[in-house]
Amino acid sequence: MAEFDSADDLINFINFEKLKEQKMKLLSMIEDWESSPDQAKKETAKEVMGIVHLVDHIQDLAVDVLGKDEKEVFNLAEEKNSELIQMWLEAEEENRKHTKEGDDKCRELKVKFSKEFDKLSDEDKKYVKGYLDDLGA
Repeated sequence: MAEFDSADDLINFINFEKLKEQKMKLLSMIEDWESSPDQAKKETAKEVMGIVHLVDHIQDLAVDVLGKDEKEVFNLAEEKNSELIQMWLEAEEENRKHTKEGDDKCRELKVKFSKEFDKLSDEDKKYVKGYLDDLGA
């Protein structure tokens, strides 16, 4: 078992390539669970998102404090795509509430989605659109 004298030692021990893969798999699982009609899966998705936030904080620490290269630590394009997909799914969830507040939140999220979507490369736009189409969103 590795011993660490400091947070720097711990961060430097992390295999960021593997961590990025694991984070993307978690995000994919969360997306699947959130689009499920099963309420228990939706609740699980919320809980597991906490692990993703922990990974985000570790990545931020590695870049902001320890000076690691952002490209080494983050998978920026895939994470951005995942965030946009999540935003669209949240908008759809708000829309299903059939309330004024839900409609307003849905509209707000979809406007934000559109602005961010327009910034994507053509390849990323195709990925996001295809993913949402596959979900029937």
